[in-house]
Amino acid sequence: MKRLNPAMRENFRYILVKIEPYDLCSLSMWIRDDTTPSQYDAKELYYTLFASITDWYGDRTASQIGIAVPAILGPFAILRMRRGTEHDVFAILPCIREHLHAEIRLAALKTSGTIRTLKEEIMRKRTYLRTQEPLLIQKTNAEMEHLIPDIREKIYDTDPPSSFSMWLHPSGAVDIEASHDNLDKKENGFNRIHLHYLTKDDF
Repeated sequence: MKRLNPAMRENFRYILVKIEPYDLCSLSMWIRDDTTPSQYDAKELYYTLFASITDWYGDRTASQIGIAVPAILGPFAILRMRRGTEHDVFAILPCIREHLHAEIRLAALKTSGTIRTLKEEIMRKRTYLRTQEPLLIQKTNAEMEHLIPDIREKIYDTDPPSSFSMWLHPSGAVDIEASHDNLDKKENGFNRIHLHYLTKDDF
C-alpha cells in the first residue's frame, strides 16, 4: 500500500513523563544498560491512562484524544495523543494515583512533535543519572540505631531486622529500604522507603 503524503497524515503530539515510584535496584541496572526492561509495562500503563481519561472526559473525548504509550525506557514513558488534545492529557496526569493496585505518579517533563526528540532527552537524563547513581550499602541494627535513634518508632512496631539495605546518594541522602506489614501505617501515609539526610561524620 502506498504511504500517505506527509501533508495528509494525522498530526500527533508526544509527552515525556516520569513514572514514580521506581525501584532503585531496577533504576541502577537501567542506568548501566539502557536495554534493561522497565518495571512498568506499556500496555498496562495504556489501560490505566485510557480508563482515567474515559472516566474524566467520557468515551467521545477519549476517542478524540487517542492516547497511546509507544515506548517506556526505564522510569520514563512517552505518551502519544492527537495534536490539540495534549492539554487534556496534561490535566488528567495529576489525577492518576493508582496503577495495578499500587500508588503511582506521572510527572510531565517535556512535550515534542517527534518521538526522537524525547528519546534523546531520556538519554541525556540517563547520562546525568549515571553521575548521581546511588551506592548500595549494608548497615547492622546497632549501626542504624546509632545513626537514627528513633528508627524503631519511625519504621517498626516490633524489633527491627539484623541489617538494613541502604542507598547512599552523592548528595548525602540515604534511602532506607524497610518492608511494612502493618496496614495502619500505610493508611497513615508511611511509604516503603524513608528518606534521611546524613553527613559524612555519621559514618
